[in-house]
Formats: sequence, structure tokens, C-alpha cells
Amino acid sequence: PAYLVSREFDTTYKEEVGNFATHFPDAHPILMLRRHDEWIESQYKRFIKNGYRKSFSEFIDLDHDKGRFDLDSLNFFGRIRFLESTFRHKPLVMLYDDLNRDPWNYIKTVANYCHATYNETEIDLKARHKSYNEKQLRFMRRVARRVPFYSIKYSKSPAVRIFLKLPFYFLRYFVLYSALLIPGKWIGNEDLIKPE
Repeated sequence: PAYLVSREFDTTYKEEVGNFATHFPDAHPILMLRRHDEWIESQYKRFIKNGYRKSFSEFIDLDHDKGRFDLDSLNFFGRIRFLESTFRHKPLVMLYDDLNRDPWNYIKTVANYCHATYNETEIDLKARHKSYNEKQLRFMRRVARRVPFYSIKYSKSPAVRIFLKLPFYFLRYFVLYSALLIPGKWIGNEDLIKPE
């Protein structure tokens, strides 16, 4: 049987892919790419949702490359070359826009690459895990400037780490959903990312 393993990588791309390839060098890698601006915006919003407090220009510093994400994160060609040099099979590279434009053709392409079959009636194309809205994320960033979500030191023990993270996990979602009840003028209208 064949198994499809799906994972989203950010700054740990080479480390995670390299580790996976050590165990499964014959895997057939698939890489889905988004437009650079949409991808880095999505990463920033995900970090804000998790309690990141800094501005977008501190998240990725286009002038001095001293941000949380380095500029090489936007070198998608480097990611493709890394897959080519790490696995024995040439990667399938696909575009997120193609998934949105024609999801059935996208699924067919992946299935053909994996030598798999599928039943369209068993596939639900409804969106899952939609992003939080701007108001929720602005409020989360504001709270995160007072609550140090990202600076908490956790234990090396997985069980203890989960236990220590639980209060912050619940607090994060309380903040995100309570933002829906708070008048927008209390939160302010500061852009998460300046349009320019």
C-alpha cells in the first residue's frame, strides 16, 4: 500500500525533510507552492494566531535579513533543488492557485503521480481551518505584547511540555474568539501588514 503524508513546513523545512528522507529515501515528494506574498502573509498570520507579537517587518526583514524568517525562506527554487538532492525520485511541484482553480484536476494529478485511485463521491472539497479575521489577529497581537506566549520556556519532556502549554493554548483561543465580541474601535485599526 501507499501512504500520503502531508506536512506544512516553514523554517524547519530542510531539517524535517532531511529527517524524513533518511527513513524513506524512496518516497515520491510533492511540493505545493503559493505566491510568495500570499505565503509569507499566511505564515505571519499563523504566527500571530499562536502569540507572536512583533511587526511584519520584524517577522521578515526585507532590508537586512534579520527577521524571524530569513529571506532564503522565499527561495522556492532552493526548496525544489533540495528535494531533488534528498530523495531518489523527482518531486512533483504544484501550485496552490491551480488547486483553487480546478481542484479535481489537482487531485487527479496527485493520484497519477502516486499511482493511486480515488472515488470523487468520498471527497469533500469544503474549506477547513479557515484563517481568523483581521480583527481577531490584531487583538491577539495586542494581547501577545503583554502575554509572552513565545518566550515561555518548556520542559524537554513531551508530557510535561504539553501540560505546561495547555493554559496558553486555552488562553490563545479565548483571546481569538473574544475578539469577535469586542467593538472594533477598542482594538484599533492598525494594519497587520502594511499594504506597501
